[in-house]
Amino acid sequence: MVEDVVQDAFCRAVDLWAVRGVPENPAGWLMTTGRTLDVLRRERTARHFAPKLGRLPDSEWTRAAQWTNPSRTTSFVTNSSG
Repeated sequence: MVEDVVQDAFCRAVDLWAVRGVPENPAGWLMTTGRTLDVLRRERTARHFAPKLGRLPDSEWTRAAQWTNPSRTTSFVTNSSG
């Protein structure tokens, strides 16, 4: 699994950096992209198996996915400031 995420991050880097150029912090870009891809995969897997489980598993990964989902974050920010 980790190898897949790393490989996907490098593949995206090759595609994007050829067009946009290498970012100022390539290692940071790769780490951020890898983490994002990992969260998205875990969230997709959780959604796929949730009907079979009856609920989303409560773990550090599903909680992290909630904080990294832009629509949920926006909702949280707008709800908490009012």
